[in-house]
Amino acid sequence: MRRTAVLLLAVTLSGCGSAPTPAEEPTPEPASIAIHPAAARPGDELAMQFAADSGPRGIAYSLDGWDGRDWQPLYYLTSDGQSAHREPAWWRVDEQGRGWDDVGVSGRGPDHVVVPPGALPGDYRVCTAGGGEPVCGLLTIEEAG
Repeated sequence: MRRTAVLLLAVTLSGCGSAPTPAEEPTPEPASIAIHPAAARPGDELAMQFAADSGPRGIAYSLDGWDGRDWQPLYYLTSDGQSAHREPAWWRVDEQGRGWDDVGVSGRGPDHVVVPPGALPGDYRVCTAGGGEPVCGLLTIEEAG
């Protein structure tokens, strides 16, 4: 009986080393926000279109980078909220004392945000922030020209 238990334990543990490792590349997800242009440079303005059935949202967004296992917010962005009286803004997530106004926005957009000047080239996602389930779209940031 004891030998059977030891053998079973050895077989069970030997399978543990072959567990799949986390994905090295970002897992594609359905784009719920259409971002135009889909490839941009730091300082460029982006226009974001939403599906016809998207619910209300605010002016807050996150610019998320892939860390090899998961998306991590790097910057917070605020949109113009479809208003000529509001300028898009951005800041790093580690900056203290920053925030956004509680402004409700609805409809398809476009909402406009700016790619932060310090953003490095690579693949990112832009997501709604500030409450509720995030809605995201994919973005490629190219080298500054």
